[in-house]
Amino acid sequence: MRIREGLHGSLIANDELDICGGIITNKINGKIKDIDHPLVIPPTFSGLFDSLYRKGGLGFKEEKNMKYKTDDRYYILGS
Repeated sequence: MRIREGLHGSLIANDELDICGGIITNKINGKIKDIDHPLVIPPTFSGLFDSLYRKGGLGFKEEKNMKYKTDDRYYILGS
């Protein structure tokens, strides 16, 4: 969270999960805090969460739509 807080106002992203995914996978780290221009975060950084959904969800009790998230017959748009 400190990395995210330090980058507030310096990132451009369509979704906060793109930023979270980048931090978790170390594609975004504290080393970029000294940039002097806005950093555009690609939407692929949230792919980590898409992968988790397909492998069984995020582990929430009574998670909704698991049959769609884990069945290869269904395609998640935007993934």
